[in-house]
Amino acid sequence: MKRFSKENVSLVISDIDFTLVDSNKKLHEKTWEAFCKLHEIGVKVGIASGRPIRGQLIQRYRQWHFPFQFDVIIGMNGGQILDTETDEMVQNNQLSPNSLKEIIEMMSPFKLNYFVYDECGDMLVSKIDDLTLEAMSKSNEKAREVSDITEIYKVNRNKILFRIGDSELLNKALIHAQKYCQDSFTVFKTGPKMIEFQDRKVNKGNALIQYCNLKNINIENVIAFGDTSNDNEMLMYSGTGICMLNGSDDTKKISNEISTLSCEQGGVGDWIFKNFEL
Repeated sequence: MKRFSKENVSLVISDIDFTLVDSNKKLHEKTWEAFCKLHEIGVKVGIASGRPIRGQLIQRYRQWHFPFQFDVIIGMNGGQILDTETDEMVQNNQLSPNSLKEIIEMMSPFKLNYFVYDECGDMLVSKIDDLTLEAMSKSNEKAREVSDITEIYKVNRNKILFRIGDSELLNKALIHAQKYCQDSFTVFKTGPKMIEFQDRKVNKGNALIQYCNLKNINIENVIAFGDTSNDNEMLMYSGTGICMLNGSDDTKKISNEISTLSCEQGGVGDWIFKNFEL
């Protein structure tokens, strides 16, 4: 039985990878239609991602052929917030050069490829390898291999990321990182081939609260979708948090509900049509 309407929902926000889109970065037709319906009846819609806003997320509505821009875009796992109504962007706590250098040194025994995003949203990588080329192909990202590794940590960065193709090695690296993480930064897995480090105070949930306070939105009137650990706070803080059927166990555990269908099947759109008065 449908129990949500524009009377009790002000904002619907969703993670992108493995939530809003499938493993091939494709947006399901049912999800596209659901977001259009929400927009038509006056419910705000937003996206939240670990990717940078400028150069990437701000163009997603065009790439997915939406006739409107998203009302809010949260980037860098909460490190950036863009209110598209005013075009004002907030930059939250970034990692200092010292923290970035410390993380690189801490992870050096694993000999991993790492990268940061520059101010344009492009990747600065320690080396361009097969995983980097794969990411460039799938997500239309640009990458530049640095000639001097100090360029990675010469200024504050929103985060530093490590791509790891071997799942066993990724789990070992993650356990190692969690053991040595400091009070100033945290680490989490954001996909089958990625771990990321950010300032401990930065997460999608805190960014969502910031936006809701700015727009006088009751957080209880927010529906959020996600699939893995970097979505947990966003799902916990919102009035209704839905984890995807394909989501990680920790995210399913903290969510109010689990979608009936996976991201490959248009699970976000399916849930909206089943539970929302459109």
